Amino acid sequence: MRKLNVRRHRRRVRRRGGCIVATEKITQYLLNLDHSDGAGKAKFFIGGGFSPDEPEALAEALKRHFRENMPTEHKPDRFGGERLVIDAPMGVPDGRSPMVRSVWGIDKGQAVARLLTAHPLD
Repeated sequence: MRKLNVRRHRRRVRRRGGCIVATEKITQYLLNLDHSDGAGKAKFFIGGGFSPDEPEALAEALKRHFRENMPTEHKPDRFGGERLVIDAPMGVPDGRSPMVRSVWGIDKGQAVARLLTAHPLD
């Protein structure tokens, strides 16, 4: 595992163009109470004030989580890309800032991180 450097991380985020969150990841997974793996995550995010009717609010909060926090883990994946794990408080619409883990992938040869999953740490 590589040693993490705050300045380097921020430079990489700016240089790479940041991150993307697929709308489907939000609507069909993180805010979907009927999803077999995502229902617990949906209860958490909806309980914090996010709404399936406004998926862009959660997408923007997760992008902020990526941009403003240092990865706690940074390692290569088995496909030649990278995986970043960020464990940090995330502001939610109800005013709280619960601890959230977001996991991001940077595919081999790509410059932008994409959201893989997110869930509460508390």
